[in-house]
Amino acid sequence: YGDKFWEEVTIHPKGHEMALTVRGKLFSMPFWEEAVRQHGIRDGVRYRLPCWLSNGNIAVISDASILNRTDKTLSSVVERLDIFDSKASVNPTFSHKLPHGRIQEISSSPRHQHLAITTNRMELFLIITKTGKIYKLDDSKLREIREKNLML
Repeated sequence: YGDKFWEEVTIHPKGHEMALTVRGKLFSMPFWEEAVRQHGIRDGVRYRLPCWLSNGNIAVISDASILNRTDKTLSSVVERLDIFDSKASVNPTFSHKLPHGRIQEISSSPRHQHLAITTNRMELFLIITKTGKIYKLDDSKLREIREKNLML
């Protein structure tokens, strides 16, 4: 019924639940029990490209960026990498800046809390999610780097 509004769906590495974005909002839900959980800010923020990390957290690209850390004023100017705990929460556990360009694909390591991302600038990056450290791995002069399983 509502599947026409699903944008991206990803299965948990252990296969017992899924994370999905529906009309820009981030949700996770087990397959057989419990209720659907919404992660992140309820309105005014768009989430995309959800990805499960090896520790069970959810990594997602968000257009919410904090301008002033004292009063938590939000602005939809720059995309960030948000890491959410598996429990429903409004605030991410970690929020890291991303390299320049629009993120095209994201893939997580099955063993470590690392992400491989590609951008529309034909670049491949590795992000260490615990620290937010970004390493540029490669770039292409001919076409976008688009590989289904970047971390395998």
